[in-house]
Amino acid sequence: MLYFLAVAVGIGFGMNIFLPKVFKGVDILTSFNGIILYYFAFDFVMRLQLQELPTLSIIPYLHLKVPKYKIIGFLNIKALFSAFNLWPIFLFFPFIFTEIIDEYGAFAAVMYVVAILSITVFNNYLILYIKRKSITNVLYTLGGFILIAIFGALEYFKIISLISVSDTVFRAIGERPYLGFAFTILAFAVFKINSDFLLKNLYA
Repeated sequence: MLYFLAVAVGIGFGMNIFLPKVFKGVDILTSFNGIILYYFAFDFVMRLQLQELPTLSIIPYLHLKVPKYKIIGFLNIKALFSAFNLWPIFLFFPFIFTEIIDEYGAFAAVMYVVAILSITVFNNYLILYIKRKSITNVLYTLGGFILIAIFGALEYFKIISLISVSDTVFRAIGERPYLGFAFTILAFAVFKINSDFLLKNLYA
């Protein structure tokens, strides 16, 4: 994991160099905006396969008189301590605080950060919810892979370009920064769904 974090740091601080070489003839802001949602689609796939459920460590507490909400809070906080949640910070923040802030201003740069952190949280808790539901019904995991396959097919056959969608979304955030809160709302919604599921299924 440390190796991948080091790579993320290198890419993050070298984004100004890498993007023009990878996306030749494309404006650097367009290419940066375009890779954000693409990255999180890849992040979703990796989490679906590798992210673990933070459950075993709280089993000894289930027989104690600890309120459910405290155990759920512990699980939710513990779930944030994942390398998956660190990579976007190292990958995107250096470029945001050097290029985005110059192009769109400080408030827009902050909202880029808010949006990226919100998508990170969204992916984090959505994957946990899917995996928890999959314990009793494997169709949830299957549904996740089918969703990935559908988006992959749409991208492959050029019906929808995730890069273009991502560029459009983040360009809109740059021009109207408050739109970044839409991702925060989505993140809170999936966090609430995940917490409610735990509340109904956790025995204390």
